[in-house]
Amino acid sequence: LDALRRSTAPNPRSASYATVNANAYAAANASRFHIPSTNADHDTLTQHRSIINTQQNLQRRLLSSSPPPSPSPNSHSETTITTNLTEGDGDNDNKSIFSKLWDKYSFEGQKKRIVLGERLFRSAQYRASDPRWFQEARIPYEFRPRHALITMHVWFLHKRLLADRVDSHLALLVQEELFDILWNDTRSRIRAEGVNELTVNKHLKDAQQLTFLHCTHYDHAFQEFANDDKKRFEEIAGIIWTYVLNQDEEAYNDQVKRLATYIEYQYVNLLHGVPDS
Repeated sequence: LDALRRSTAPNPRSASYATVNANAYAAANASRFHIPSTNADHDTLTQHRSIINTQQNLQRRLLSSSPPPSPSPNSHSETTITTNLTEGDGDNDNKSIFSKLWDKYSFEGQKKRIVLGERLFRSAQYRASDPRWFQEARIPYEFRPRHALITMHVWFLHKRLLADRVDSHLALLVQEELFDILWNDTRSRIRAEGVNELTVNKHLKDAQQLTFLHCTHYDHAFQEFANDDKKRFEEIAGIIWTYVLNQDEEAYNDQVKRLATYIEYQYVNLLHGVPDS
C-alpha cells in the first residue's frame, strides 16, 4: 500500500496544476461523487483506481469549461460579433422597468428629454428658416410652405430617432417631446398670422392632420419604393409639389428635382452617415 501511495502521489514537476494533498483530494472527490469506501484490502486498489479516474474526469471537465484561448494578434480570420446594438434593438430590452419609469417620470429624466427635444427642434427650425429656401429655391414665404419645410426636417429627425441603437427607449421619449414642441411652435405661428383666438385650436388641428399626411407620404415613398430609385424619386417629387410648393402649376421641374435630391441625400446621410454616439 505504501508503494501504491508513492506511485500515485502528485508530481511536483507538473506545471499545469498546483500540488495538492492526495489523500484530502481523494476524500473530497469520494464525498462529492458518492464513491463508497471500505476497509477491505482487496477493495482498496479498486477504490483508488476509481478515485484516479474521477480525478481525470474532473480535470477534463475543468479543461472543457475553461474559456477559449484569445486569438493571436497576427491572425487574419474575421469574426462576426452579433449584439443587440448591431441588430437594432438597442438597450430597450435590456433596460429594467424601473429605468424606463425613471426616464419617463423623474424630474431629471423629463429635464433631459425636454432639453434634447428642444435642441433637435431648434436645429430643424434653423434649417427650415434658411433664407435660401425662399430666394434661390423660390419657395413662397407663406404659412403652409414654411410649415412643410419644418415638417420635412422634423421628419428627418423622427426617422433618425427611430433608428437609434444606443438607447431606443430614450429616443422614443425624445421623439414624442419633439412633436410636442412642434405643436407648440405651430400654435404660436398660427397666432402670429392674426387669426381669431377662438379658432386657434381648429387651425392647429388642421395643421396636425396636414403634418401627419406629409410624414406618412414620406414613409410610403421610402418604404414602398426602397428598391426602385426612379419611382421613389417621382413619388418624392410629387410630395414636394403637393406640400412644399402648394401645388403650384408654375413650379419649375428643375426646382422640384433639386428639392427631391435634397430629401434623398439628407435621409441617407442621417440614417447611415451619422454615428450612433
